[in-house]
Amino acid sequence: MTVLYSIVTIGQSNMVGSFPFIDEIMEEYRVVNCAKGGTNSEEWQKGGTWYTRCMRRINNGERPVAAIFHFQGEGNTASPKLSAQYLDDTKQLLIDLRQDISYYNATHGGQPGPVPIIFAQIGPYPNDFERQFWYYIQNQQAKLPSKLPDTHMITTSDLPYCYAPHFCAEGYEMIAERFVNKFLEVHP
Repeated sequence: MTVLYSIVTIGQSNMVGSFPFIDEIMEEYRVVNCAKGGTNSEEWQKGGTWYTRCMRRINNGERPVAAIFHFQGEGNTASPKLSAQYLDDTKQLLIDLRQDISYYNATHGGQPGPVPIIFAQIGPYPNDFERQFWYYIQNQQAKLPSKLPDTHMITTSDLPYCYAPHFCAEGYEMIAERFVNKFLEVHP
């Protein structure tokens, strides 16, 4: 089977857990996994380490990108500063990444225009760490689709944890299926 497009995954540890299942389901796509556990939205901004590494991985893939899958937010739930920045930081990250990918696609035979963004809302409840802004971040995430065109949210609040805020293998598999199903629903 010839792989024609890439899917870019970004975010933190729960995306890392979902990545193998996305890769398995989407055989016709190369998954460029940029997720890094323990990070927050501030650390993913353009010019920073994680953004730069992700763009390098995309460039090394040498295939146009079909979509961005994003799962991030837990790292912002314990800090008043980081929780207040979450929506603006995430919106700017996705605008920058989408713009850079659109340029990359134009030079690598991809579809013109912005790629769809599919992101997962953080899970049902915080773990036993102090995460006083958990529900605030969930509410901010619910606003994101209205702030960015062609941006779609999947939920994870109905899935059980193995050890909060991390899901069991079955949960990660279901998250991967939700990402893929939403992608198939919105991708031209």
